[in-house]
Amino acid sequence: MSVLCWDNYLLSCSLDQTIKVWASASTGAGEIEVIYTQNEDHGVLALKGMHDMEGKPILLCACNDDTVHLYELPTFVERGKIYSRREVLVLQVAPTHGLFFTGDGAGTLSVWKWSGESKQALL
Repeated sequence: MSVLCWDNYLLSCSLDQTIKVWASASTGAGEIEVIYTQNEDHGVLALKGMHDMEGKPILLCACNDDTVHLYELPTFVERGKIYSRREVLVLQVAPTHGLFFTGDGAGTLSVWKWSGESKQALL
């Protein structure tokens, strides 16, 4: 459903309820292989990457249960969850100020901002 280049990795998501992390295969023949699979409870529709206010990489993961999960990379520790009225189909990140945006199937566009506190993910 979605792919994301992050650092030296490729992340993909699918309706099969997985997020896969891909890297160059050890054969060195230009192939890639799955090095980690994150299992979700629902199908995954979209991925987007950003940094929190402390500069830590965060993966935004829209699922077909009307939620967006926020994971710290590379550990996949959950940093928060956003609930929506309908499936979030679009994720976008602003270039500055810790802003990101979600667009759902009901036509709602929401603006989100990371808080400055490390324990609290969103305002």
